[in-house]
Amino acid sequence: MRANPTPAERKLSLALRELTMSKAIPGMRHQHRMLGYIVDFYCSKHRLIIELDGRHHYEDKTQAAWDLRRDAVFKRAGYETIRFPNAMVMSNIEQVLNQIQEAMRNRPTWANWNKVLPDGGTPKSMAAHLDPQAERWNPKRRASGNSTK
Repeated sequence: MRANPTPAERKLSLALRELTMSKAIPGMRHQHRMLGYIVDFYCSKHRLIIELDGRHHYEDKTQAAWDLRRDAVFKRAGYETIRFPNAMVMSNIEQVLNQIQEAMRNRPTWANWNKVLPDGGTPKSMAAHLDPQAERWNPKRRASGNSTK
């Protein structure tokens, strides 16, 4: 985790804190570790990840590919990732906040996840079966007899 947030992270963090204090949105975590990655902002109630990207995320094809792979890992676990360029946060914070609130309105809350998961399971059960890295234990693989001992 970075000791010094970027100017865009500081600005968004303050704006999100204000919305949280006014009860307009649920609490957000900043620089949160999950599934082997660190995300910029995370809302557990809506399983929503917010990433702020500098120019290198758009100019460097390797970084862009890394971001897509990372987002796919989160999507398989039931999370939604929304990305904003740092420049947008700095120049139009209101639009960023509106998009975040809209994403929250369109996402089920944690308590309602069993209604949207295909097997009727819970987000925790879904995450328990996620195997983004082959060396991680996967209970489904073991249960199906494909386990190597």
